[in-house]
Amino acid sequence: MKKKLFIFFMILTIISILLLAVGCKIQEDEIPDNDNGLSSGDNDNNINSGDNTQNHTHTFANEWSTDKQYHWHASTCEHVLTEDKAKHIFDDNGMCNICKYYSSYGFTFQLNSNNDAYTITGLEDDNDDTQIVLPSSYSGKPVTSIDKNAFKGCDNLTSVTIPTSITKIEQGAFDGCNGLVGVYITDMLSWLNIQFQGNDSNPLDYAKKLYLNNQLVTKLTIPRDLNSFNIFAIYNCDDLTEIIVEEQNATYKSDGNCLIEKETNRLIFGCKNSIIPSYITAIGSAAFEGCKGLTSVEIPSGVEHIGFDAFRNCTDLTTVKIQPGVKYIYDGAFQNCSKLTNIALPQGIIDIRAQAFSGCKSLTTIAIPSGTQNIGQGAFTSCANLTSATIPVGVESIGAFAFLNCPSLTIYCAETSKPINWEDTWHSNCPVEWGYNI
Repeated sequence: MKKKLFIFFMILTIISILLLAVGCKIQEDEIPDNDNGLSSGDNDNNINSGDNTQNHTHTFANEWSTDKQYHWHASTCEHVLTEDKAKHIFDDNGMCNICKYYSSYGFTFQLNSNNDAYTITGLEDDNDDTQIVLPSSYSGKPVTSIDKNAFKGCDNLTSVTIPTSITKIEQGAFDGCNGLVGVYITDMLSWLNIQFQGNDSNPLDYAKKLYLNNQLVTKLTIPRDLNSFNIFAIYNCDDLTEIIVEEQNATYKSDGNCLIEKETNRLIFGCKNSIIPSYITAIGSAAFEGCKGLTSVEIPSGVEHIGFDAFRNCTDLTTVKIQPGVKYIYDGAFQNCSKLTNIALPQGIIDIRAQAFSGCKSLTTIAIPSGTQNIGQGAFTSCANLTSATIPVGVESIGAFAFLNCPSLTIYCAETSKPINWEDTWHSNCPVEWGYNI
């Protein structure tokens, strides 16, 4: 009996010891961390080790550690702890007042070769903003350019704000940004001085709408200090109805809602409401290219040159009246004017250059005036509704495929046979009636 009681008390003793051990373990696991990352068991810098108590002082780096949101001092002892952790407080230059960390604003950057300015190279991987505002400075230095293909394929972008610090935008920087509906700027002179490097460098190629200090630009005011006009800064700005130049500008003037070079009287740029003044000597390259809403135009007699792509892609243009005096119609001058139904070419024209009327699919007849010497390659290609073209004696050369893709066309030539300098493919198998009396 005594033996049984002894065994019973031994079992109770073992169970009690086990329960006590589990309770201590639970209590130890439930001790919370304090605010500065120190374990609450480390109060007064005491580190418990068995029955011995050792004194320990945590040490922290003098330099700040940072991420995009916070700064802190990291521990330099064997414990993984932080001290003074807090959110950044940024100034107007994007620098934290406390730790001097610079915000990237969600962009990636590259320092230029002179180490004095940054180029924006794209968006950070986690930046899914649709309305982006480009910074004017980064890490204490100005941001002056946007790299080639920087935002290529960012079709979720709806607006972009360009700071005055930007002086150059590389080719393809906004390629494929089909969702853009607005470009925002704060200074017109800075915008007009940007060097746009080729196709899709200007976000206006997609947005079509330019906002100056949050106001839609319908009246283009050329500042007095602008001495070189880059037409691609305003190209595709569909809402322009008025063009004026500040009187103190030494290079340009405005007349008839046209931007005109003072020294040469060359028309540099026009809009949908332009009326070309009689004293104009030339229509500059791309002067009206892509001008939406331009329905008719009269070229005065003083104009000798209609420049490259001058009216290209004016898809609302239906009527063009050219007064005698024009001698040269340059490459692509009226290309893709798809609603142009009639154009009378006056005597005195010498050259009709390559693709000058290509894609004018509403044209039905064309009469080349006597005195014309050259018709360029593809000059009337893809004029799908062209049924009649007359060519006088004396045309010295006609380029290859001048009448390509004109399926309904018959060509009437005053020459009795093909002159030697006409390309063999000039008529692209359209029927030709030789010896026609014009």
